Amino acid sequence: MSHPSPITVFCRRFAHVLLAVAIAAVLLIAALGAADSAGSVLFDRPIPATLEITELFVAVIIFMTQPYVVLRWSHISVDLFRFERGSILRTLRIYLTLALSLLSYAVIAVGAWRSMTKSLRLGELSGGIVSIPVYPFKIGLFVGVCATILVIVLMFLVRHDDDEIDRGGEM
Repeated sequence: MSHPSPITVFCRRFAHVLLAVAIAAVLLIAALGAADSAGSVLFDRPIPATLEITELFVAVIIFMTQPYVVLRWSHISVDLFRFERGSILRTLRIYLTLALSLLSYAVIAVGAWRSMTKSLRLGELSGGIVSIPVYPFKIGLFVGVCATILVIVLMFLVRHDDDEIDRGGEM
């Protein structure tokens, strides 16, 4: 078995870093929710902006995990047609799936870019009880989408092993 290329190693590491950021955000949401519930029940004092913070982090979590999920072939898929392993039709299906994924994430990236740059230009703040800067979350979303695009482009360039795809293994 050959060693992975430097770009493959970079994509793996970057996907793991973004996954760690997403895990930290999940833990923060859990801690914030627990503290908010405890404050509400015990002291009749909820934490202001808990809902807004949670909503902002959820969007980031979704897109920060995508590079890892896509890299491991762990995304949800529905095979309408099953092809023999190693067949040209199976290979075409894989590349068609990657092409459509790339197109979808490119559309999301354009929207995320526009939203992020507008948010930065305006210094956008949330409209809740406590004003929270929104642009850092939009930057995180954009980074996650771009990392996913990078992973998909890499997957176009790398030979795909049927066993790896079937078991959802990492490139």
